[in-house]
Order: sequence, then C-alpha cells, then structure tokens
Amino acid sequence: MLDGKLGALAQRYFDCVLAVFIYVTVSIVCGALRRYPFDDEVFTLTAIAAPNLASVAHRVIAHDSSPPLSYVIFAIGAHMGLGLRGLRIISLVCMAVSIAIWDALTVDEIPAAAQPERVLQAIVFGMTPLALGMGAALRPYAVFAAFAALAYLIYLRAGRLWFLSAIPLGLAADTTYIAVAPLIAILVHRYAVERQFDWKEDSAFLLSGALLAIPGFAMVATIVQTRLLMEVGQQLASSRMSAVLGIALGFFGGRTLGLSQAWMVVLGMTGSVYFCVNVVFERKQDGARRRLCDLIVISVAAAMVFPLLRAEKAYWFLFMAPMISAMVVLGSRSAFGRAPLRASVALAFVIALGVAVAGNLRYDPRPYKREAAVPFDLVDTFLRLNGGGSTIIATSDPTVSYLATKEGVCVSTYAAWSHSWLTQRCAQDHAVHKVIVVGSYPGEGDLAWNAGVIRLISGKALVGQVDFGTDYDVNLKTRLTGAHLSRDTLTVGIYR
Repeated sequence: MLDGKLGALAQRYFDCVLAVFIYVTVSIVCGALRRYPFDDEVFTLTAIAAPNLASVAHRVIAHDSSPPLSYVIFAIGAHMGLGLRGLRIISLVCMAVSIAIWDALTVDEIPAAAQPERVLQAIVFGMTPLALGMGAALRPYAVFAAFAALAYLIYLRAGRLWFLSAIPLGLAADTTYIAVAPLIAILVHRYAVERQFDWKEDSAFLLSGALLAIPGFAMVATIVQTRLLMEVGQQLASSRMSAVLGIALGFFGGRTLGLSQAWMVVLGMTGSVYFCVNVVFERKQDGARRRLCDLIVISVAAAMVFPLLRAEKAYWFLFMAPMISAMVVLGSRSAFGRAPLRASVALAFVIALGVAVAGNLRYDPRPYKREAAVPFDLVDTFLRLNGGGSTIIATSDPTVSYLATKEGVCVSTYAAWSHSWLTQRCAQDHAVHKVIVVGSYPGEGDLAWNAGVIRLISGKALVGQVDFGTDYDVNLKTRLTGAHLSRDTLTVGIYR
C-alpha cells in the first residue's frame, strides 16, 4: 500500500523532477558554472573572503545595497572550502528549488494521463530564460527566489497556517529589498481579493516577519543615514522608458541576448504574453487555479513598480521567472484546446528563447552586457604569462582585477563608480618596470582614470597592444546611447 502511495506521488510530481533535471543539466552543460565572475560577483567574492562571518556582514553593510544574508550563506560555503564553481552550485540549487516549487503549484492543472503535456510543462520550466542566465550567479537573487517560492507555497497550501509564510518572507527581506514585492502581493491578495481577516493570524504574520527582517531594516537605516543619494544614483536608469525596455530585454533574454538578438526576445515574450492573457481572461477556473493566477498577477504588478521608479537591473526580478513559466503552462492548457496551431507556435517561441539563452551562456559576441563578449580565459592566461616580476596591472575592469589578484599579480584597480584608485600595497613595495594597462587609454576615460594611468606609465613607452573580445552590436549601442563605444571589448597596453 505504501509502495502504491509512493508510486502515485512519484507519478504526480515526476515533471517537477524532470523540470529540475532539465534546468540543472542545461545550466551545467552550457557552462553556467564555468563562467568568469562579472563585476557584481567580484564584489561578492571580495566580501566573502573576510576572515569571519561578522566581517563579511560588516563589509556588505558598508559597501553594498543588499542585506547580508546571502553573502553569509556564500561565506559559509567558501569557509567550507568551496571554490567559484562550488559557490555557484549554491545559487543553482536555490534556483532549482524555486522552479520545483512553482512546477508543483501548477502540476494539478495537468491531468496525469496527459504525459506529453506534462513533459512540455517540465521543458518550459527547465528552459526558463532568466533562470538559465542568472540562476547560478553569485548574487542574492537566486537565494531570494527560493525564499519567495517557499513563502508562496506556504501561503497557498498551508491553510490556516498561511501566516508561517512570514518566515521565508522575513529571511527574503534579509536578502534583498525586492522582497517587498511578494509581501505586498500576499497582503493585497489576502485582504483585497479574498477579503479574509483574522487578527490572530494577521498579527502572527506581521510580527514574525518583522522580527526576522530586522537585519534588512537595519541595512535600510544605514543606507539612509550614510549614502542614500549615491545608492539611488547607481541603481536608477536615465528614464522610465529605458528602465522598462532594459528589464524586458534582460528578463526575457536571460540577461544574455543582446540588442541585435532582440527579435528572439520579442517572439518569446509575445508567446509568453499570449499564454498569460489566455489564463487571466479564462472564465472557467476552479478556486485553486484562480487563486494561483490572481496571486501571480498581483506579484507581477507589485514588482512593476520598480522599473516605473527607473530601477533597471533585470536580475532583481529573478524570483518572477518561474511565475511567468507557470502562467505559460496554465495558459497553454486552454489555448491548445481552442487554437492548437496558434498555441503550438507560441509555445515554440517560448522554448526557442530558452534554447537561445542557453546557447549564449558562456560567450556571446552580441552581448546584453559587454563583459560577456570578453574571452576571460585568454585574459587569465595573458596575465599569468606577463604579470610576473616588477609588473603592475592598472585596470578599471573588476573581473581583470579579480583574476590578477588570484594569480598573485600586483594590481591597481580603478573604481569607476567612485572615481578613485584602489592600489595594493605591493605597488609601493618595489620598483615598477612594466605596466599593463587594461582598459581605455589616457584621454579616452574620465579624468581620474587618465591621471592615474599617466602617473603609472610616466617614463615608460608603449611596447605592445592586444585586444580581447569583439562586440558586434557596438554600432547599434552607440546610436541608442550616444556614448562612443569601441568594437573591442577589452584593450590591453604594455608599457616599459
């Protein structure tokens, strides 16, 4: 009898396992764990290198805009001996948990006999574009996605114990401030849509969530008191339109596909919107399905406040990526019944977009972000072969700085956001006979960069130059932004 129950359970949720298998396998095979760290990930690696967890939290509070919980989790992994790939597995597992939960929340809508449909459901979840593009990143957002998914699961399935969703929500608030979106969604859904009020349950929800979110509140207070204007300036786009368009391209394009590949994003987004509209306006929905769809729609609406405030980072909304996949799956059920050909084309667009993101994970000459077009494996080799002896590397690229430090090369890093130089002690301990400048040449960067480079190369001559990486979208980006960009994504000059 027990075997029968286990078999029924396995049959019911086999597509959850299949979705996670597809997601993890595609991520690993396409190189998500082997990617070199981008600028924000370099900060994560620097912060978690502190000698103890208290120092990690202090570094994050002093220099970042996100609360420290995810950094503490990564630091525990680092102190256990995990390297870069091992730390990425932490994020990958968190994202896989989020995908599994959202798949489980939709599994009851696909009949057990309709195995082909359930396999397609697993493929849609496993090929979620932003999950593939950013699910293994060393940033707070995959950890947050897992907490948010747990909160939604408890709220939807725990009955009178729904208020326990405050536990993962409180932890989510200690991970990123985007946690306000699922919090607002749950409150609006409970009080405005379902019109349920119970002062004991509501008090337990608010009090427990607030207590667990104290570190997040403390971080907000620190930022407000010390660097509010600087943080706001760094996080906001120049206009609401650029923020909305940037998030649309980054969210549906997995923060991987570039401007010239936007047509693929448009097709995939059109397919997703088609299914979402189908499920939103479907009249015959049972209570559980309507409840799930209403909560997702409210969550998306709450999150859309951020781009309207000119927030522009697509990966902030990683927690929403499996939600959109859930809406695609729910909408496809009714769409295939009414217009199978149209639904087939729309679903093909959605899945093809995930395939395109997976194919561009490690390297893309038409990137969403220019660092994706840099072959950092070649840069790493170059630094290792040319950085020994009385050499200093001057760079404005955080990834190059990280690689040089890892190779034991003396490096002077320029922080563009603060227009300041961070020079290692080694640069002052010995005479410098060779300077490798990685970045724009004097006269092409800002004044502080120019002054620092000129000081370092004083009395030396340019003896060699090499370029790494090509951005084939540079002309399009130049026209759209008005900024003069080089076709070569990373330029290196050697001075003796």
